[in-house]
Amino acid sequence: MGLFNAFKKNNNTSQTEEPVKTPETPQTEPEKTVTAEEKKPVPPLDLKNKEQVDARLKEIHDADRLYIVLSPSIADYEKGFSIPLVLMPREDIKVMLIFTDYEDAKHYVEVKRPMVIEGVYPIGEIRKEDKINNLDVICANALAMGITAIDFDVDTDRSFGCKLAYFMQVNKMSGQGQVLLSKQEMEIAKKNGGKIRPRFNGMRIMNFTMDHLLTKNRAAEVEEKILAQDGVEWAKENAKLNELCYTANNLNIRAAEMDKQEEGSGNELRELVAKLNEIIFDRLSDLKRWYTIVNKDTDEIYIKNNAAYLIFTGRYFNRMPEGTKQKAIGPSVAELAYEIGDRDVKYIVVTDGPRILHVIDRSVFGF
Repeated sequence: MGLFNAFKKNNNTSQTEEPVKTPETPQTEPEKTVTAEEKKPVPPLDLKNKEQVDARLKEIHDADRLYIVLSPSIADYEKGFSIPLVLMPREDIKVMLIFTDYEDAKHYVEVKRPMVIEGVYPIGEIRKEDKINNLDVICANALAMGITAIDFDVDTDRSFGCKLAYFMQVNKMSGQGQVLLSKQEMEIAKKNGGKIRPRFNGMRIMNFTMDHLLTKNRAAEVEEKILAQDGVEWAKENAKLNELCYTANNLNIRAAEMDKQEEGSGNELRELVAKLNEIIFDRLSDLKRWYTIVNKDTDEIYIKNNAAYLIFTGRYFNRMPEGTKQKAIGPSVAELAYEIGDRDVKYIVVTDGPRILHVIDRSVFGF
């Protein structure tokens, strides 16, 4: 990563979007979590009273912690980063959403504008001491990108909004932003006389967890355990779905390599893979939903090299092949078979999407 670069307001615009609803978003409204410490009641804000409004804007600016809604469609759900969400209710209005209470922010992204992916809430924490993403920097970067307004505490009894420029004026913010550049961006900036295109810095998604990553050490451990005596029993009790798929795929590859040396010498490994497939099916049946890939325009299932895709996580919906989208289906072979229909499919690829895959002959699925 490179240097911080300052810039002042210009006429460049930012990406704007409507959040993407996914099959992981709840359809019913859950109760808000009650924090251990009761919130202090905030008196109603008289929006016609300039002194009251300015005082509230200063209070928000001076808070040690604030919470900003992040973009779900741009988010990296593997590493846990995104950038602030920008809504565009009208062509001339671009709005950021900031909350003073984390539970209110969670309620908004879970219920009012559903965008929760497998328990991950796209919310970033704004900390006053953060030099990269404090409120002053975020607002300055936003102003430079043409964002016009901020809505505070949306859908609460403290909800109100104001123009971004006015918020910065009241709090005597400099309007100078900072962008953390990659090495490639630094080289481009040098060639361009130090000029850069303003943008947001990436922000970490709060309380982010990732269950589908597999380290080299863990992968080696799982394979060693499965190849040992009683390895199938160990796998039933200890191995996750992604670990099973990764290991089974590796064993298939090893079996094929062994056959090249001596025909049939990989049969023992194939028998082990067949047993692992049974465990994989059990793990798949425990899921609330499966996903596959379909054409964006026709909704027909995506086929490549005579293979259809069974995706076991919804996290990577924004990383599908060009011209396609992720589609949720019920967790059953029957629904997958219905999607495939009479198309020429010989294999099912069980995968997380970008990294882990296990190619299984269609006949193993029984259709």
